[in-house]
Amino acid sequence: MKSHWERQQVSTCLSAGVNDYNLPFIWFVWESAVSESDRSQSSLSDSVVRLAGRFLGSRAKLDRVQATHSEPPLGLRVHELIEAQVRVTPENVAVSFDNDYLTYQQLDQRANQLARYLRSMGVGPGTCVAVFLERGLAMVVALLATLKSGAAYLPMDPMFPQDRLAFMLNDAKVPVVLSQRSLTGNRSFGAARVVQLDRDADEIAAESTEKPEEITAPDDLAYVIFTSGSTGKPKGVEIEHRSVTNFLLSMRETPGLDSIHETRWLQLQPSRSI
Repeated sequence: MKSHWERQQVSTCLSAGVNDYNLPFIWFVWESAVSESDRSQSSLSDSVVRLAGRFLGSRAKLDRVQATHSEPPLGLRVHELIEAQVRVTPENVAVSFDNDYLTYQQLDQRANQLARYLRSMGVGPGTCVAVFLERGLAMVVALLATLKSGAAYLPMDPMFPQDRLAFMLNDAKVPVVLSQRSLTGNRSFGAARVVQLDRDADEIAAESTEKPEEITAPDDLAYVIFTSGSTGKPKGVEIEHRSVTNFLLSMRETPGLDSIHETRWLQLQPSRSI
């Protein structure tokens, strides 16, 4: 075990720079360094320096970690970030599920067709489209298509009880639900029109694969997420395009996301969180 004096020395050193460093990062490095130095009998201060270098590489990266504010990108919508990637890597795999997949170009074209189909039903900015689908390729197409149509999407888990679904549909004033035949048999969606993607596939495929006219503003809603309602009735949280694009672009910088290294995220609950 390291001496109390040595631990205190490094702790004092780190504390002195608290205004120049990201505090959660310092705490993480400190805990990791203590554990490692105990195992390897190396100098605690050496462990701190080495671990900090491993995770950040340079002070420049550390400064980016500390920065919590970035200017919101001007005029960008969520779907435009994906469209930009389509132009760069059209043949790369965009989404895969089981043994099937869609390239960026295929995803974009299918989403364009469904977006045009939604537009023909009167969907656009100021409306909310419910996505009531199992996880898979169709769900991703539906989410992107809704954004391209100008509407906000409302993810609805097929495992939700009927009373929760009814509350969400009514509270968000949903005019259209995207679903599939296997999920809609014994469900009621009130006054909302139900588009069954498998049943209506031919009509949707008849639409053009070209991008529909852009009518979405950066401050229009991208999606609505309902809280669990554990302390009362569920509440719909409205998220604008501007907020999502700012978040995604900041994540591209820190911790760093790019297509060259095929960065992947793990997302467990798309119906409840970002």
